[in-house]
Amino acid sequence: NVVMYTTSTCPFCAKTRALFAAKGVKYIEYQVDKSKTASDEVTAKGGIGVPLLYIGERRIDGYREAAILDALAAVR
Repeated sequence: NVVMYTTSTCPFCAKTRALFAAKGVKYIEYQVDKSKTASDEVTAKGGIGVPLLYIGERRIDGYREAAILDALAAVR
């Protein structure tokens, strides 16, 4: 399972979407600037920025390509 919290204008969120598209990764996206529920979830999880990713059991704060690819490899 891959879950991503984003905003509609975040350039690093766009890079994450592009990476997922290139790798054929299916994910669920919640845009915190368009959903109060998603915003509240990020706050409750202690998130301080976006993208906030959950890949399997792993949490990744921000766009860190090596960490993202490592986490994806572990869940495939």
